[in-house]
Amino acid sequence: MDLSTPVTPTPQSWANATTNLKKTDIIEIVKKSNSMIPNSKDFLDRQKKAIAVANEKQKALETELSNVEMKLQEHKKALSRELSEIQSAKEDVKNTMSQLTSIQNRIKSLTKEAEDMKAQTSSSNKENISEKCKVDLYRQLTGVTFARHNPNCPHELKGFVACAGPTTNLKTFTFNTAEHSSSLMGGYIWNVLEDMHTKNWEDLSK
Repeated sequence: MDLSTPVTPTPQSWANATTNLKKTDIIEIVKKSNSMIPNSKDFLDRQKKAIAVANEKQKALETELSNVEMKLQEHKKALSRELSEIQSAKEDVKNTMSQLTSIQNRIKSLTKEAEDMKAQTSSSNKENISEKCKVDLYRQLTGVTFARHNPNCPHELKGFVACAGPTTNLKTFTFNTAEHSSSLMGGYIWNVLEDMHTKNWEDLSK
């Protein structure tokens, strides 16, 4: 046989080679092959456990995320309430400041009115004192005294004429200013004064 020429195996040769293997050898080969392939049931169980663990972790993360979102919403609501309260407080302060400004202006106005009234009262008092002094002086010089004005009789002018000395020596008068002229009333009073002081003038002329 020429060894340099390669021999192509034939199906028959394969069958012969397999036939030559012992049964025990084939069993060993199968065992080795099975040992190299992982147990499918154990593998599936481990995969199921891994998937279950992953699902639990995912659920836990989802729950934690949901809790975080709920807390975030609560914080947002709390911040919104605080912001609303701050805005309301600002409005209250603004209104209070406006009211305070209005009160201050009112106080200034009332103070000014009080000062003006005080000044007017002081001036009026001075005028009244001055007028009273004039009336007193006029009464002392002439002996004519006018009664206080009667609001129920606005046209009535009453008084009396008295000589210096006892007040028993006096003559009263009553006029209606709507009916009598000022010249008539003045003439009458001067005539009364002349009559009452005639004796005094006579004594002075002696």
